[in-house]
Amino acid sequence: MLEQVEAALQRRDYQTASNILAKMTQKHPHDSQVKLYSGKLQEATGQLEDAEQTYRQLMQGDLIEPKILQAARQGMERIKAAQAAKIEATRKAATQNFVVNEHQLDNPSPAVLILEPVAASEKTAMAIKFAQIMKIEPYNARLLLPSRSSRLYRAGNMGEMSCYEHQLQAAGIPAFALSIEQLNQPEIIQVKSIESFSPQAQITALNGYGTDFSRSYHWSEVRSIISGIIPIFEEITQTSVSTTKTKVQYKSQILDYVQVWDLHLPRPKVILRICSQNYVFPPSEKKTGIVSSREKWQELIDKIREFTPEAQHWKEFTPFAETALEYSDLLEKIPAHLQLVRRQPCLWDQAFQLYSGAIFARNKFTSLLKPELN
Repeated sequence: MLEQVEAALQRRDYQTASNILAKMTQKHPHDSQVKLYSGKLQEATGQLEDAEQTYRQLMQGDLIEPKILQAARQGMERIKAAQAAKIEATRKAATQNFVVNEHQLDNPSPAVLILEPVAASEKTAMAIKFAQIMKIEPYNARLLLPSRSSRLYRAGNMGEMSCYEHQLQAAGIPAFALSIEQLNQPEIIQVKSIESFSPQAQITALNGYGTDFSRSYHWSEVRSIISGIIPIFEEITQTSVSTTKTKVQYKSQILDYVQVWDLHLPRPKVILRICSQNYVFPPSEKKTGIVSSREKWQELIDKIREFTPEAQHWKEFTPFAETALEYSDLLEKIPAHLQLVRRQPCLWDQAFQLYSGAIFARNKFTSLLKPELN
């Protein structure tokens, strides 16, 4: 019957081949020849990932006949060649698309390429594609694909990052490219206090000259909330004394954490930034007991959540920042829009601006990042 399957494949009668193989698989589920032809049928019908898995299982099996093993290896080579050709075609199509839309591949504007979370069940298949596009080892590719939060994978010029974006998206890998100019488009308003919550949010904020001003917004305009904690570092000295000399070392340690909440209002193109270090709380309404700053902050957060029940909430800033901090040259080009009192500067402020700004810019098109509801 395998001769009939072979003949059907040659004349591209895939339905007949599928019917015969279905019957043979039911009778001989562990037959290596039946599996080999199943892989050939999958390959012929464009199911490359399934065919690759079938060939790989044959290659990893015990007591496989040399002819079948060789055929499985040849099938794997054909699949790799087909995938490489598809990626190259996608790259050329992306290049042509840039020309049509008057985007230049050598656009020198600083930009980033951000990878979005991948489901665990899809990671192995996506890692193979990712490795081919980025020309890295599949094992390393699997480690680089994020599972829980977005990841800053690469920085460069906008043309190069956009080309990668098109290739990755065409391969089904969630990723997007953004220029630093796009990240800085929304107006960042550093909120000093929220004077009233109802019927609108009446805020007092600081402008760039340190002068207070007031504005009001409808809570329904808040579409997204981004929260994170930023460490405050200080430099300490450690002295070690030996019989011959005294050694002094300078090290950084975390002194405290600052909580930052960004409220995204896409229609007025505004980000309201609220920071636990410089927010001015109104006098406590509690008549008895001492209300700590932490309790006041929690009351503020609870009230914001109460008035924004439909807003999406992103709170995976820390793992994103850990990948972004590797790109210090890029972060130095990003204004932080945070005025924190600290002895030692750090780039966590810019990393938060990048995280929040990327989500704001991405949400203008479609939301591929994974938010959580309040």
